[in-house]
Amino acid sequence: MLKAQTSLEFAMVIICLALALAAMQVYMKQGIQGRLRTEADQLGQQYEPRKTTSDMTLEISGHTITNVWTNQINDISYTTTNTLIDYDTEHRYGSESIGN
Repeated sequence: MLKAQTSLEFAMVIICLALALAAMQVYMKQGIQGRLRTEADQLGQQYEPRKTTSDMTLEISGHTITNVWTNQINDISYTTTNTLIDYDTEHRYGSESIGN
């Protein structure tokens, strides 16, 4: 009786693990596809020049502060420049199609 109960418990653990892995498969697949998409986007826009038609508008905006200081020591001028970029955004609008 005890051996049968142990075997049944072991079978239930295996079944639970199999069900958990099957349920996680969807999330794992989406995670891998998302990572692949991110890596492809980091490579840049990929296209075949002779087969791609695109009408894209690129809008870049941001906020930059530049400070310039000039000091004179012993008849020599020293210039210090400090540039602070608060934010920088890039938006792409339009369409792209690949044909024959």
